[in-house]
Amino acid sequence: MKKENLLEKICIILVLVIPTIVRIIISLKIPLFMQGDARADDYLYVRYAKSLLEGNYLGTFDGYTLVKSISYAIYLYINNILGIPYRLSLILFYILAISALVYTLNKIIKSTYFSVVLYLFLLYSPVMLHNENIQKVYRGGVLVSSSILVISCFIGIYASEKKMEKILWSIFGALSLPFFYYVKEDSIWIMPFICVIILIYCVKNWFLIKETGRKKILNLLLMFIPIISLLVVTVTYKKINQGYYGEYTITDRSSTNFKNVIHDLLVISETNGGNKEIWITKQALEKAESYSPTLKKYEPVKKMYDNGGVKVYYGDLFFWSFRYVFNDEYSKNGIKINKIYGKIDKELKNNIDRKNIDNSKELYLSSVAKGLSKNDLAWLWKNWKKYFVVLATYKYNELSVDVATGDSNSINDMMQITNTPAVTQEVINTEWKNQYRKVISVVQKYVVGAYQKTGKWVFLLGFLGLVTLPVFVIRNKSYQMLSLMGIVVGLLSSVVPLFIGVQWFSNFLGYKKFYDYIGCAIPIMQVLEALGLLMLVRGTSIIMHKVKKLRRKDA
Repeated sequence: MKKENLLEKICIILVLVIPTIVRIIISLKIPLFMQGDARADDYLYVRYAKSLLEGNYLGTFDGYTLVKSISYAIYLYINNILGIPYRLSLILFYILAISALVYTLNKIIKSTYFSVVLYLFLLYSPVMLHNENIQKVYRGGVLVSSSILVISCFIGIYASEKKMEKILWSIFGALSLPFFYYVKEDSIWIMPFICVIILIYCVKNWFLIKETGRKKILNLLLMFIPIISLLVVTVTYKKINQGYYGEYTITDRSSTNFKNVIHDLLVISETNGGNKEIWITKQALEKAESYSPTLKKYEPVKKMYDNGGVKVYYGDLFFWSFRYVFNDEYSKNGIKINKIYGKIDKELKNNIDRKNIDNSKELYLSSVAKGLSKNDLAWLWKNWKKYFVVLATYKYNELSVDVATGDSNSINDMMQITNTPAVTQEVINTEWKNQYRKVISVVQKYVVGAYQKTGKWVFLLGFLGLVTLPVFVIRNKSYQMLSLMGIVVGLLSSVVPLFIGVQWFSNFLGYKKFYDYIGCAIPIMQVLEALGLLMLVRGTSIIMHKVKKLRRKDA
């Protein structure tokens, strides 16, 4: 090996290793915010994980048992068994995910220097320096990392030439796709990317690879194994829930009568004052009580509005309060409560004016979300630029030092599950407060601040570069460029619906919550920006080369 090549490799290793170690140290210096009083969110997952550790699946059935999917609880469960501090496991998982993505993309880009830059760009991404994703004991950070890992696995299957490597990526995909899919309940947004990758893989496999028909079929099977795994896990997951709780479902918002009742209320609300912020109105609930004697018996209007002095419930906040109306009916399993909701659903459907259902003017993309009207679509179109600026500039990215909330038992549970000490008032009153704040201040100013200041320009230049990608494909007739084009189209086909969906869902919560929920789109946006900048550099290089060539001719 030449001395120059050895020196270059050593420099590359140092450029990768040193920032990675620094990044891990930063993660360990940023405190967790333990919300022991977040009974339906942070602490609920801790409750799930605690039950798993006790061998009691998700615990005794009640109104909280099937409101979230299980993957994040499994992550906490495994992390606890391994004894790894939560902050360390979170950053290691993220580093693993971006390393896999950079590695698989390099099979197509074939540029070591680009891969190094992309890795560092993602390593210090604000998405994993944001309180929602790394400070809360909640699913945000795991969701981001697992989505990157799924994307990496499918690109790996597509781009790998060696059979054994394809098999390994297929196995990793079979593990990562179901895990990602059940970290959050709306993970279907990743499917357009998967469909595009499968399509271009099928074209590549049948028309460009010279192998026998049997080998072609085996190659195709490797791409479909993760999908088969997801289907098997889904059926198994539902069967387990049915065995424990009497409901063949993932959550109570998917395959249950609770979901049907919510949809009935959404339809009724469509003609009773519902809008993009108030999905289900008090008037709609009053109308539903008049339709359903069973519903009226539980007095939801009185319990949700009159007794509590609440005027409106925005967005899906209505669902949570509505569920609490039936708390006393949740017993050992879901059979009883499902029958009650089923009776209400039947009464509502029998009494609702059929025109309200058959001639609905709204498009229901989900049966448990408000439908889209023409006015709603107009609002989406009118406001998307404002939301996109929030995404592209990382405007609401922030870290903080917050005292743990909730009672001592809940906080102790969270400490034990995460293998991490809590920031209590006693800790805040010591020198640790200043240490935490110093670290956060430096990270916010010099790391996140750098991304925020350059975000708009990086996006614009990246976008300009991506526009030139089709030109590269047409002029060079390069399979490499065609593959890259397919991946870009796949990523866009998933990130655009994700962006629209989060914009729509969070409109009643404000821009800060939009940024909290859009986490998975950030690394995808950054990859697209990096690819665009690469195309811009290559395009500029070609132009400069041609200019020099012309000058030589003129001379």
